[in-house]
Amino acid sequence: MAGILTPDESDFGSTPYDRMVRTAEMQFFDVLPGVNLLAIAEAAGVSADLAERLFPNEDALGVAVVENLMVRLIHHLSRRTTAAPAHDPVAQFRALFDGYVEWAVEHSSSAAVLAERNAAAVAGKRELEKYDRAINGLAQSLLRRAAGQGRLVEGLDIKASVYHGRALTLGLTRMSVSTNPLSRPRDKLAFARACRGVMEQYYGGLFRAPQNGEDQPIRSEA
Repeated sequence: MAGILTPDESDFGSTPYDRMVRTAEMQFFDVLPGVNLLAIAEAAGVSADLAERLFPNEDALGVAVVENLMVRLIHHLSRRTTAAPAHDPVAQFRALFDGYVEWAVEHSSSAAVLAERNAAAVAGKRELEKYDRAINGLAQSLLRRAAGQGRLVEGLDIKASVYHGRALTLGLTRMSVSTNPLSRPRDKLAFARACRGVMEQYYGGLFRAPQNGEDQPIRSEA
């Protein structure tokens, strides 16, 4: 994904900084606003002095947690998108949005943190906006390429269509990690099929079906 470093998740090591971020990911948003930075340091096996040098306050730790999650998410989206045929923006677009829901299902605890309201507030900070812009920018560029190939529904608002897709995938993500018994999926396989159906309806509103004499577009295997 252009302009964004996407290190492999295995690159995230076991330094004191890493341990505090990992520990905070498991605890941080469950206990805000009364979180204690030193309590997280103790749980991570980091001295109080070092913790305060690494993170001057809880807000700085929150930014580090969300940034780590966003980098891991974008790494997954980058791998899924680049695995689709480079000449097929429709397949790449589908892989991008399917990959978002896929990551949430495969990494439910991490997705649950990003779905928290406190995480959303942290993610709106200026230093983290680049990740959101990267996802939106890539999605819009793929739709513009699809339009250039005559594969987009005529008159479609590209920017609005991307926001619709982001809202849809966010909703599915929230459902997949919900602790509310009224909305929590009881059957994961059935939920996965429902997600596929919902996403297919979304894609159907974006892309033209091939007409007689036209080649069948390459489809993502996502």
